[in-house]
Amino acid sequence: MQEQMSVEMLERMPEDVSYLYILKPLEFLVLLGVAAALTAAGFALFRVWYERDKVPPLWVIVVATVVALGLYLAVGIPMWLRADTYRKLTVMVYGVFIWAIPGAYFSYSFLTAMAARSVKRITWLETSLPGVEDFLQAKERAAQGDIDGAVALYKNYPEKKSHALFAAAHLLEMNGRYREAADTFQQCAEVSGKHLRPWSEAVFRWAKLCEVNLDRPEKSLELYELLVERAPASELGRLASSKLARLRKNVGEDEEDSGAAATPSEKPGIEASADGAPEAEA
Repeated sequence: MQEQMSVEMLERMPEDVSYLYILKPLEFLVLLGVAAALTAAGFALFRVWYERDKVPPLWVIVVATVVALGLYLAVGIPMWLRADTYRKLTVMVYGVFIWAIPGAYFSYSFLTAMAARSVKRITWLETSLPGVEDFLQAKERAAQGDIDGAVALYKNYPEKKSHALFAAAHLLEMNGRYREAADTFQQCAEVSGKHLRPWSEAVFRWAKLCEVNLDRPEKSLELYELLVERAPASELGRLASSKLARLRKNVGEDEEDSGAAATPSEKPGIEASADGAPEAEA
């Protein structure tokens, strides 16, 4: 019985064996068109968040991926069922490979959203925003050694001024231009004064530069005090509080050392005579 079925199947197989290993043009175009349409729909959906300077929520990306896969299977499974027995594997393999187009895009979107959320836990800066090409261009210039050109691009960025100024200050700091970096962190703090988190980040980095690189402990004390006063419960406020205590202690010790060095070694009421021997006052 099995031999008879095999013979019948071989009789129904086309003479051109290569036909077994490729999709029909219509099948290929349908699967490719559906995959491209799903990718475009996902891009249009996520663009809604990007246009508002936000990152799409993870649950939205997951739901969109599941819906896209369901729609793709709704087209691919009937195509697989209608295929001849000896072509079912071909349809399945091509279907999986073509799904890689929307699958790769949705996977990339999910990983990007997760990375953006990880960055936001560390700092107030956001990523994957519209206009990110300008920032990529600035990074490109910095990688080529054109620090001034990169800083100019950041400072001339028309939107998100605090974001751009912070990036410029960070670049200057990384290249050892501490005074310019401190001035730029100051500008960033002034621009973002109404928003506590970016203001705190800029003030903290400004104070740290004054403390470590610019030898201005008094200014760093002033900035740490300002940060503790305005944001005492924040993480940066707590860090500033501990730094403040240490700086005050160091400044106090320096003042004591200076006072001790200025005290004359001779006891009161005793002067040195002309020949160098001590001589009591009358």
